[in-house]
Amino acid sequence: MKHFEEHELEFYFGRDSDEEQKRTREIFEELEKRAKAEKPLLEREKDFFCRCLKLSDYVVDGNPEDYQVCNDFLFKHLYPIYFSSGLKSDAVYKPHKGKLYLVPLNERIKDLKFLYSTQIKWLKKIETTNHSDQLLQTLASETRNDLKKLKRKEGTLFFKKQKKQYALKKEKQILHSKFIYLLVKKTIQNYEESDFKFEFMGKNVEIDAYSLIHIINRHYAEIIKENTDKTYHIEDFEPDLLHIKLKDILNQIEEKKVAISNTEKIAFRYNDQDYRIWLKERVKFKKGIGKIEFSRLETFYPIGDEQELKDLSENFKLIVINEQLQTYIEK
Repeated sequence: MKHFEEHELEFYFGRDSDEEQKRTREIFEELEKRAKAEKPLLEREKDFFCRCLKLSDYVVDGNPEDYQVCNDFLFKHLYPIYFSSGLKSDAVYKPHKGKLYLVPLNERIKDLKFLYSTQIKWLKKIETTNHSDQLLQTLASETRNDLKKLKRKEGTLFFKKQKKQYALKKEKQILHSKFIYLLVKKTIQNYEESDFKFEFMGKNVEIDAYSLIHIINRHYAEIIKENTDKTYHIEDFEPDLLHIKLKDILNQIEEKKVAISNTEKIAFRYNDQDYRIWLKERVKFKKGIGKIEFSRLETFYPIGDEQELKDLSENFKLIVINEQLQTYIEK
């Protein structure tokens, strides 16, 4: 079964309206057939189909709520709306056809029930330790570790208020992991395998599921994670384009033939912000090929630690790559 390419699932509002409506309608109807037949859809196809349902003025098309395949689409819409505020506000606003509206109480209750149900179902997956889906296996392991850390951090809970706060933090953590899973899954589906691999200073570098999950989980979504020990990324590095941006930056550094003494610990400055990349030698086994040695991009983060910044200032100097990018080398 042929899947639709990413560019085919874009809405081109500047084009001839009749022609564009015909094109998108044909794709929608094909995806509708597949959804009703319970055939597998890529994440981008699910998003397109469910968005069409949301935008459609045809009553016969139905709503995203009518299709199980749209559950993740609905979740991705609701989760940031409710949990970015930590559920501390009674005034919740949703976008609808270019405008924001105040969500009435009955709709908020319905949304929160949906999110709670989603959390219960996702927790069961997280607690499973033997997934055939390697992405889910990696994500589940990291989330279980996060939940253990949260439990240790909270300690013994004596009061009702403490227990309620812990339950909310736990629920946020579980739903955050699902949000990351869907984001990383869509990113991997939207790119070729070669887009996640490149050479750097004689190393075969790979940005795999672990890399993306680890970086996005640890160093994105400051409001959701509420972890003051971590530095968080800004708009210069969009999570779904992270592998493309990092590959480009390291390629530019290598093209400049910069003498980096430690290629496992790379520091650079991008748009006046210092960052660190860690690479680590890994081994994997592939059927029909055998043992493969490679360097995995383990993590990437903005440098905010004072000691780390002091070390860069005292022991390293900046080499200009271009107007945006400079890299650190030992003095």
